[in-house]
Order: sequence, then C-alpha cells, then structure tokens
Amino acid sequence: MNVKRGKVVLVLLVLILISLFVSACSTESFYSQVDENLYIAVYNPEKAQDGTTIFFDRFSTDYPRILEIDMEGNILWEHEISLEMQDYLNPGFDVELLDNGNLQLLAPGYGVFEIERGGEIVWEYYDNKISHDADRLDNGNILIAYGGHDTTEDFQVKEITPEGEMVWFWKAGEHFDYEPYAEISCDGFTHTNAVGRLDNGNTLVSLRNFNMVVEVDPEGNVVNEIGKGIVFSSHDPTIIEGTRQITVASQKPLDCYAENDYSAHIAAMELDIDTDEIIWQYNEGDWSDSRKQLVRDVNKLSNGNYLVSGSTRAIEVSPSGEIVWELVIDLTKEQVESRGFYKIERIES
Repeated sequence: MNVKRGKVVLVLLVLILISLFVSACSTESFYSQVDENLYIAVYNPEKAQDGTTIFFDRFSTDYPRILEIDMEGNILWEHEISLEMQDYLNPGFDVELLDNGNLQLLAPGYGVFEIERGGEIVWEYYDNKISHDADRLDNGNILIAYGGHDTTEDFQVKEITPEGEMVWFWKAGEHFDYEPYAEISCDGFTHTNAVGRLDNGNTLVSLRNFNMVVEVDPEGNVVNEIGKGIVFSSHDPTIIEGTRQITVASQKPLDCYAENDYSAHIAAMELDIDTDEIIWQYNEGDWSDSRKQLVRDVNKLSNGNYLVSGSTRAIEVSPSGEIVWELVIDLTKEQVESRGFYKIERIES
C-alpha cells in the first residue's frame, strides 16, 4: 500500500468512527428544553415507544396546566387549569385520555369533567368526596376513587352513570374493621388512590395505607388481597390488558401505615395478582435522593417498555432497566411533593 492510499484509508476509518460515535450519542444522549423548568434528558428513538405524552404540569402555582409533548419535548397542546379548579389540585389531580379524543379530569374534592381539546367542558359531575382516580368504563359509567382524608364511613369507590346516579359503591370500613387496619389514620383511613374494573367484573382498589391492592366482587366482597408484604404504599395499579397482571408503584412507607416493620421498598413493578409473583421490577438504588423518592405511576407500553413517573422524573425504561427516554422537572426538595410528577400517559403512534 502506498502512502497516499494509506492516508485515504486512515481518513475513511476516522470518519466511520466519528459517524458511529455521533450516531450513538444521538440515540443514547439527548437534551431538549421543553419549557423553563422542563427538559428531555434522554431519548433513544430506536428503543423508545413512539408517540406523544400527556401529563399534568403543576410546577407553576400561578399557571397549572395539562401538557401534551412529542418525544423530543416540543409542546403540541396545552390547557390551563381554570381558576375554579385551581384550589383543587391535591391530593391526586387525574388526567385521562378518552376514546373520543377528549380528556377526563378529576379535581380532588371538587368534581370530574370531560373537556374537548378546545377547553370546552362537555360533561361535569360535582362531588367533594372524590380524589386521585376516575376511569371511564365500557358501559359509559365512571368509576371514581376517594382517599383524600376518607373515614370508615365513606365510600372509597363509587360508580356513577353519566347522569350522576350512583349505581355501585364500596366501603372499606365494612371489611377492614379489625386490627391493624381499623385505627389507621394517615391522610385518611385508607387513602385509596386508584380504582379499575377487571374483565371478570370485579374491581381493583388500591388501599395505600394498608400496603395492598384488593380485588372486590360486584357484591362488595374482598376476594383477593394483592401484594401484601411486597407492595408498600401502593399507587396506581393498572391491569395489563388480557392478563391477570398489574403494573404498580411501591413506595417508602410512613410510620402511620399498617405493618411498618420492614425496610423501605420503592420500585416500579409488574405483578401477577393471583400469585403475587413479581414479573418485573425497577429499583434504581438509593431512592432517598429527593429526585427519586417517589414512584407514582407505572404503565406497560406496547413495545414491552415501562413508563414510570414520580417526583422530578418521568422515564421510559426497558425490561432490562435501560432508560430510553427521560423527562425531568427542576424542583427543590421542598417542592417535590406538591409540584412533582403524578401520573403520565403515552399516546402511542
């Protein structure tokens, strides 16, 4: 090989290496400013589930809003929370995309609303004993949780018709009137924070203060206690369609919770509700860091990854634990609980 050809080959090799390096960086490292306090820190388009992401942004107390962003963080749509609702943002302001493209909002202690993308309210239901979660059922009814300072006499779950008639309810106090549950008081009796209707007609209820999820039949009987000793301070258990498995967030327990003689176990999980087998879990080590202290929501995506949110981060993580997308909000430790991420939803392409 002559010297000239050798130089050409060397230059080509260098260019190839640079191209590979740039390609790797462009898919594994990413930065895009969404807004003043929001940014995308990681985006791997080859591994992330494509789509848009909807969430409640409560960083600014003067301008709480719902945002829809693309994978790179560009704001595609936003809706400012009305002044009437702004006094009812905690605990658990819930946003859910409906099949008709509208959004369903639950303002805790105030009401449930269906809004069009233009912001017009097309359906409303007012109730001061609701919080955290409202699900639209296949029959058109709405299943609603109540855990914001609930008592033994309250309905922790209600099913209402579009006309506002209550057609089914469940009271935890009728089934957990014994120790160690009967005397619990920690932001309420149960602090129920999620409900869902299963394919068999039973209802899934997340009893945060009891460190378990229960399955309740139509007659109100507790037929299954899920995650005892495995899931602590349960948040937003969601059934994976066509299975008897749920995704669920497990958190560090407080002293006022039931059965608090264990070490903290904060993780995102996929769990078999019949056997309590942990199918998958993600725990990033030291969750005592204020940026990682809470996991609020876990959803399994079509590509097999999991969308996990809480505190200052929302991440898409692969089954092997690789973060392929990350949305970050800059908060101080004092701001995390009242302004951090709660639930987040990926609208898949």
